Amino acid sequence: MKKVFIYITIFILMVLIANYGIEYSLAKQWEKRSPIQLAFASIGANSLESRLDCWAMLNISSNKKDLNELLKKITKQLQIDLNESQLFYYYSNNTTELSYKHKNGDISYYFTLQSDFNNNQTYIVIRIETTNSEINLSEFAEQLQGIKNLKWHNYYLYSGVIEPMIQVKDQALIGQVLMANLKANQIDEYNENLTYSLSCYSKTANKVLPQTNLQGKKYNLQIALKNNPQDDTTRVYIGSPLILGDY
Repeated sequence: MKKVFIYITIFILMVLIANYGIEYSLAKQWEKRSPIQLAFASIGANSLESRLDCWAMLNISSNKKDLNELLKKITKQLQIDLNESQLFYYYSNNTTELSYKHKNGDISYYFTLQSDFNNNQTYIVIRIETTNSEINLSEFAEQLQGIKNLKWHNYYLYSGVIEPMIQVKDQALIGQVLMANLKANQIDEYNENLTYSLSCYSKTANKVLPQTNLQGKKYNLQIALKNNPQDDTTRVYIGSPLILGDY
């Protein structure tokens, strides 16, 4: 009886170790964002663009010099050049805003820093875009974490295209295939006219993907498909934790 118990215990440990190995392997893939490209490939979609939106806030207002110094600190952390002749300032009664654009190869950076004197707050918004699917956007998010006193909120968006356009009735099936490839479970579903969307949660990727909580539900992935009869294509979007803005 004791031997049987030992064998059962060893078997359970082996199963747990195997499961841990699978989860670890998938998590390492997520760190490179390769599952996104594999998911696109699984439905015959060509990758178009990858985007990272970051925002942070300081509970203090900033003058022109403060905004300039803050931008210098951010661009230095991202290891990109700051051309001060390309800085643009906008003024109103209650705000001062600084904007800057920078392009490095196939990566585009957009910076907006705004000081709100009424609320004594400073907002920082950064968008990083690339058409190179090999670039790991999470590395930029990690670099920004090195700036003290700034808590960053990160949103990722990956877009692809299917040609020719798929039938509306097949959108849900394509969405389910993507969800399965991304090891995610469906939370919410949305379907209207030419657009289909799934909000999901991937337990496998929960350590490497940003997540959000809305009305007691956890999300770290959203999938959307939108048909465009004008050019006979279906646009595919994968966002994390959710898709910001229109698509």
